[in-house]
Amino acid sequence: MTVELTICDWHWEVAKRCNLKCLHCLIGDCSGYEMTTKKAFAAISRIVKLGGKRLFITGGEPLIRSDIRLIIKRAYKSGLVVSLISNGTKIDKKFIDDVGGCIQSIAISIDGPLSVQDEIRGAGVYDKCVATIHLIQKRGIDLSVYSTINSLNEARVGEFLKDMVAIGVKSFHFNEVNPDGRAQDNEFLLLQPRETKSRADSILLQLRDVMEIDQFDVNTSCSVSPEAVYMQSDGTIFSCVELAFKNPSLCIGNILKDSPERIKRGVSGFLASTFFCKKLNCCYTSYSSPGISINLNEISKCPMIRRVDNEPRST
Repeated sequence: MTVELTICDWHWEVAKRCNLKCLHCLIGDCSGYEMTTKKAFAAISRIVKLGGKRLFITGGEPLIRSDIRLIIKRAYKSGLVVSLISNGTKIDKKFIDDVGGCIQSIAISIDGPLSVQDEIRGAGVYDKCVATIHLIQKRGIDLSVYSTINSLNEARVGEFLKDMVAIGVKSFHFNEVNPDGRAQDNEFLLLQPRETKSRADSILLQLRDVMEIDQFDVNTSCSVSPEAVYMQSDGTIFSCVELAFKNPSLCIGNILKDSPERIKRGVSGFLASTFFCKKLNCCYTSYSSPGISINLNEISKCPMIRRVDNEPRST
């Protein structure tokens, strides 16, 4: 019996533009085609036809699009469970009142205490993000804080976590700074070479000083799945967000140009050609516990990523 392929989870970069100039931004100063509202609606229809259940809207900054509320409403009315990842600076009461009922969860990017956040993302950004957190909490939307671990905050993760817990944040995701994009011009943000387990132990020790954490599950296996894809602003689809930036030749189709059947074949063909069944190593080592997840770079372990990041970094 043939099992019908369904792509349940869609991570959609609706815009590459952003209102901030964060020093470590992976996208950097890239620009790219963005769908018109009409084409965005068409993309949503195709996502549903391909079995889409959950839509994670990201960027750039999604709210820089003037039609983002229309996109969120269309996705919700189409039966998709919508999540939003934002820098938090453009979310206001009007936005929450208008589309809050269409959004299941929102992740806000905060990189550390006030001094760290404002140095990396701009003056006043920390206070704006805290105000946004209160708006989200008041509406009852699930909230997470996403933080990029870098040289300015690696030793202050516990301090930052304490600040966030004090205002009611219960879910956190940490990701080691990626040595691409604007980080190439701000190398002082890159972490000094260190054995992954040693770095993880240091971070976990700080976290345990603030939260009760019994144990962390460690995962190094490939996260590529037939049920999840990443889609760029022009509709190009990849099985992994890292490949979109580091090996774009491995795209598996385009939501606007290819039929649902062609996209399904692209997903199946990609998984087969990359020996997914052999459990490849991921470019991240993931540590997870209820309410906490941490991704630390292991880029050289992924055979599908062209570049090698195990050479000594500039200091």
